[in-house]
Amino acid sequence: MERIGERRGFRGLDATALKLIAVLFMTIDHVGAFCGSFAWVAGHMYPLRLVGRIAAPVFLFFVAEGLRHTRDKRLYLKRMYLASLCFGLLNAFVGALLDCRFGNIFQSFSWLIGLVLVTESAAEGIRERKWKKIAGYPLLFLFFLGLSEGFGALAGPLSELPDFMGLFAPGALLAFICPPMDVEYSLGLIALGAVWYFMGDRRWRCALLLLLALMSWFQPWGYNRALTMFSGIQWGMIGAVPLLLLYNGERGAGMKWFFYIYYPVHTWLLALINRIYA
Repeated sequence: MERIGERRGFRGLDATALKLIAVLFMTIDHVGAFCGSFAWVAGHMYPLRLVGRIAAPVFLFFVAEGLRHTRDKRLYLKRMYLASLCFGLLNAFVGALLDCRFGNIFQSFSWLIGLVLVTESAAEGIRERKWKKIAGYPLLFLFFLGLSEGFGALAGPLSELPDFMGLFAPGALLAFICPPMDVEYSLGLIALGAVWYFMGDRRWRCALLLLLALMSWFQPWGYNRALTMFSGIQWGMIGAVPLLLLYNGERGAGMKWFFYIYYPVHTWLLALINRIYA
């Protein structure tokens, strides 16, 4: 007979619960990032930002998980890109009004999904000896990579436009496509997400994150723009390791659209509060 204690024992945390915890840490981080006009926030900037380092690895983990379980990676990419585009344009508009710059991690996730699609398509083409699959997605990926660099080069001159347009135009342009070097957390996040996707086993993923967090403390590579995910204060992402080890493999309530919408909207509100207070 099964014991009551065994039936009601702690079974870990599902994906929704872990993402809600990450939302809490992300909000704390963004209070530090956008509310510096408040004396208490300014005096506790480092611990606020440090605690916030827990959020990004958790969200990245579940993007990799989503890629492993989705039935249509191309549809997943389309949805992520549309979120990136819509919120990127709104970020540019609100940022121009408040004279503030907002992040857009959906761009980073879009490049990650694209990289996984390219890699799997090329591998499948090699197995099946189909040159269209071997070359098709990689060439398309290279095209968009080149296009993003062109957009990045155009953004600089646009910032010289007067007043509102000088603040709005560069962000609006880069909302369509941004060079992977310039997205949130740069190439490091994209690479880690791809490695996690192909690595599979959760314990090995957590071990890799632990190693990278410790290396971020010592930072043997010095400052590198491509590796901002693993530099300086990023050692705080070590706090994501025990959380991810608690993942029980269940999806939970989902709440997909809440996470898509909360991310940009709360940053706008925090920046507005800071602007009004200042």
